[in-house]
Amino acid sequence: MKTLKKCPFCGAYPSMMYQYTIGDYKNPSPYNVICGNCGAEIAWYETEEEAVEAWNTRYEPPFNGSVPFGNERLKNGNTNTR
Repeated sequence: MKTLKKCPFCGAYPSMMYQYTIGDYKNPSPYNVICGNCGAEIAWYETEEEAVEAWNTRYEPPFNGSVPFGNERLKNGNTNTR
């Protein structure tokens, strides 16, 4: 199994969830990934591999060394707002 990336929202490590039954019914898509810190989660998937792939797939814009106007503080990872 591939390793789960950290949460894109808070940076915490997520958990793989498995729920075979919901009440008295079998869950056709029992795998889910959720961040225990901020609650971010994805849809339920049929296989563990599909859930990992969905969690790890995210848009990462190319970085060309410049930042959008007004966001100079983000350059070099500086997130200090003061």
